Amino acid sequence: MIQVREYARLTTNERATSSLDCAVIKPATLEWLQKLASDWKGEEPLLLSDGSRALKLGSYVGYLQSPDGEGIEILPKASLGHDTPLQTRKVLQRMLLAALKIRPRVTGPAELMRMNAPLNHCIRALC
Repeated sequence: MIQVREYARLTTNERATSSLDCAVIKPATLEWLQKLASDWKGEEPLLLSDGSRALKLGSYVGYLQSPDGEGIEILPKASLGHDTPLQTRKVLQRMLLAALKIRPRVTGPAELMRMNAPLNHCIRALC
């Protein structure tokens, strides 16, 4: 799975250095994203063109999975020193709680089976 932040650059150039601000993707995924962007009806652009072999993400967060299975997790661009995906994912959780007006509940410990995978992989494993 590829992890990037909002406004990150996605490229097919294999010599590019991967980070939260730039990721190397398969050419088929790039083509799929270009089609997705051309069909996009949202107010803000999903992707911006950055040359024939690269795209720049817009201001959306979430998870995308291409038809060939390449997953891209888009995390919020937090400027509070949250540089790791885990820290940034926690920022996203707080943002969702505030946006959806969900109050966290305090309970006792639960016995949960944890998986270090995106949610869609966890659901597939249960089916």
